[in-house]
Amino acid sequence: MKSDWNPFDGLRSEDLIQKLEDLKNQDLDAFFELIFQSIINWPEEAINDSSPVDNKIKALERIIKHFQDLEEYEKCQELKIILDQIKWKN
Repeated sequence: MKSDWNPFDGLRSEDLIQKLEDLKNQDLDAFFELIFQSIINWPEEAINDSSPVDNKIKALERIIKHFQDLEEYEKCQELKIILDQIKWKN
C-alpha cells in the first residue's frame, strides 16, 4: 500500500532526526508505528537505502521484536518480507 503523502517532505535532515529523537523519548510505541508506516509505505527506500546492510537488518529485527512484544504479528510479517528482500538483495 503506497501513499502519496510523505510526512517528511520539507524537513531538513537535522530537523527530522531531532523530531524522531523527541518522539522516541516521549512515546516509543508511536515512534515504532511511524517507522513501521514509513517502511511499509516506501519499502523501496528501505531496501535501497545506502546504509550498511548490517545496520538495516539490525534495525528491522529490533522493530519486529517491538511488534512481537505487542503481539502485532501482522506487522511483523510485513516487516519480515522487507527484511528478507534486504537480505536477498545483498
